[in-house]
Amino acid sequence: MKENCNLKSALNLLVNKTCWGVVYGNGSGSIIELLIGDKLKRDKPLKNNKLAEDISALCQQSCRYF
Repeated sequence: MKENCNLKSALNLLVNKTCWGVVYGNGSGSIIELLIGDKLKRDKPLKNNKLAEDISALCQQSCRYF
């Protein structure tokens, strides 16, 4: 039962949050990353010319991988 409570708590954190980016495809393996919540400026932009400029320059408040 504890796992269900943790999942519910984690999902409740997503309520009313905006998904502002999705990263998937060959370079990410079998992972889909949803960029949800506040946008935080990265110390150094990612060096990946396949990513959109805002995704390279920003990161999300917390990670959501599926």
